[in-house]
Amino acid sequence: MEAESSQTGTWRYERVAIGGGGYVTGMRIAGKGTDRTRVCRTDTAGGFIWLTAENRWQPLLQAGINIDPELMRYQYPRGAGCYDAAVAPSRTECIYLCQSGFVYVSLDRGKSWRRTTLPYYDGYGANSGSRATNERLAVDPVNHLIVGIGNPDTGARGGLHISFDGGDSWAAHPQIPAPSAPDRGMAIAFDPDSGRTGERTRLVYVWSYGHGIFRSVSGIQGHFDLIEGSPSDIGHMVARDGNLWTGGTSRGDGAPLRRWTERVGWIAVPGVPDAKHIAISPDGKRIVSMIASSAYRLSLDGGATFGPLTPRVRRKAVHIGWHETTNENYMSNGACVWDTEEDILYIAEGIGCWKCIGPPHDGSVPVYLEDSVGIENLVSMQILVPPKNSRIHYVTQDRNVATRDWWQFRQYPANIGVSNAVPLDHGGGIDHAAGNEDYLAVVSSKNGCCNISRDGGKSWAPVATVPRNVRATAPQPATEGTGFGGNIAVGPPGNMVWLPTGNNKPSVTFDDGASWAYCLFDGAEPENSGMRWHNQYSYQRIQLLADKERPGTFFLYHVGNERHDETSQRFRGIWKSEDGGRNFRRMRKDLIGPIYGTDAFNCKLKMTPGRSPHLFFCVGDVDANDTDSDIGLFFSADEGSSWSRVAGVREPLDFAFGKAAPGSDYPTLYAWGGLAGLRGLHRCIEFDPRRPGAAKWQTIGHYPGGSMDNGTVLAADMQEFGLVYLGLGGSGMFRAVSEASLRLG
Repeated sequence: MEAESSQTGTWRYERVAIGGGGYVTGMRIAGKGTDRTRVCRTDTAGGFIWLTAENRWQPLLQAGINIDPELMRYQYPRGAGCYDAAVAPSRTECIYLCQSGFVYVSLDRGKSWRRTTLPYYDGYGANSGSRATNERLAVDPVNHLIVGIGNPDTGARGGLHISFDGGDSWAAHPQIPAPSAPDRGMAIAFDPDSGRTGERTRLVYVWSYGHGIFRSVSGIQGHFDLIEGSPSDIGHMVARDGNLWTGGTSRGDGAPLRRWTERVGWIAVPGVPDAKHIAISPDGKRIVSMIASSAYRLSLDGGATFGPLTPRVRRKAVHIGWHETTNENYMSNGACVWDTEEDILYIAEGIGCWKCIGPPHDGSVPVYLEDSVGIENLVSMQILVPPKNSRIHYVTQDRNVATRDWWQFRQYPANIGVSNAVPLDHGGGIDHAAGNEDYLAVVSSKNGCCNISRDGGKSWAPVATVPRNVRATAPQPATEGTGFGGNIAVGPPGNMVWLPTGNNKPSVTFDDGASWAYCLFDGAEPENSGMRWHNQYSYQRIQLLADKERPGTFFLYHVGNERHDETSQRFRGIWKSEDGGRNFRRMRKDLIGPIYGTDAFNCKLKMTPGRSPHLFFCVGDVDANDTDSDIGLFFSADEGSSWSRVAGVREPLDFAFGKAAPGSDYPTLYAWGGLAGLRGLHRCIEFDPRRPGAAKWQTIGHYPGGSMDNGTVLAADMQEFGLVYLGLGGSGMFRAVSEASLRLG
């Protein structure tokens, strides 16, 4: 039957503060004094604007706050980020933004937005391999109504698109070709010192990958000629006073700093072999050539000479402690811009934004101050909130895991991850032991691949060994494996079952990881190939769990393979182990969801706390679009042998269990997905396991913090009714709490 739904009470979304974490790929600044406007873009969380009065960043687009949600799309793939953002130099309250396939414009410094008429395009690569290429979107310095964008498509949609009326109409420039290869891109540079042609800046440069750099001397609408000898691949270009500067590559590497003038042509700047990004002061005298690791060389004479490369960079936290303590010795540069009024160099980088006050030019070590408050751009993988201690364990890509007590949600962590030995440690899964919520295991891509905590996540230590099919990293001995991350399930302390990625078969340990053995299925050890175990580290997939009420009991869901051959039929279904994970026997011989293609990616299998053997299952994110596939949530009361559809949510990306509502004897169900045609966060407070088809759902809310990012992972508090945690695809984490619960608290 169709579920009943309603909007319930008053709920509040609150940020769980982590602080940055992902790549800031571009930054712009324009204006002076109180008119100064600074924006940045991220590869997973959209664009941001700096609020000087509040000393923090704020998302540029906020659905239901400063823009009609109907003018936006949910961000796909999970956390699609911002292609580019640009401030009009002649009118700094005018901002253009390309995000989630559309171009938007604001005339009031981001207080409100409208969508321009440029048609939707799903190939703007905010998170592509060329995401740090600058600048892709540019506004004419003398006319805020003239804007150009480089479309990276290699076909008819690619090339330079221009609007002369603030986005009301657009036209493709016939002389600028589309890039010759995908995922490489384009860039635009106006020369603000070149004078005017009517109400337009005279000199404009456009780069298209594989072709080179084109130049117009009659404005962006004028005739373009290819500059002879121009590089076919760059990462950044800047034009000032008749000089064109280029550096970097579209893949984010450094390249020789080159300078072009009409009189001399191209020259390689001596002593600068590795420029990635270029920043020029408004007077043209100070030029920064920044390399890929965010060290720099500085010229004080307009580029005639450059000082020595800074030997290193010293990071200093201001608000977000872990930005100083984490291993970010190689600071992946996204961009840098000058604020010469304040003598500040701003840097966009791999975990956030930084500022260098009075940057030294003599080769001494600069101090970069963390400047990322308000930006949250980690990719969520799993949230674990143990039912008794309510501690928040947030697993992410890039930084593995962050642990917080529930009351610390507004405080930035002092540390993050399990170790600082290796950066970019992609977290996979996490679990706590039966009977001991302080005993935790987390699996990831680096730093030992599997780490154990005995103090609730305050400290971590790698296991002594890893299974043979896992790609070992220090300190473990070398192996020939390919897997890492994936799922981990913990029985009693010391007993773990690990399903790594790369379609590698699971292993079990009974001694805290000192030794491992492959799990047996119906008495036989499966082959390590030919089946879809856990394919990809980026999947938010849970197909392995431990029964906390029956320590040593584990469940595993296997989808078989896409060939549906004899091997697939032999292993497909739900498996159960009652001996700590050494031997599994099959409880079900078929898929749970409707087809292999849905179950094989972001599915989640979970057990209701305190209600063993009740199991729930969803297929997770199915389609990279705004529609909801009618697949739903499934329930089993018999250890996975049979399943019933839970009425209500059509395509839940994840679900969670929270404290039962007053008067109810079953934990509250929460789900993010489609309900009655609306995507958002929903709850069911009167679930009856005898009648799953009669479930009634209430909508908690949509657009956490105005974000159109999707809720890909959920967890809820079993101690406080009405508290649920929502991890977004590329924008960090929120908690949703009912006002009634706040009043009771």
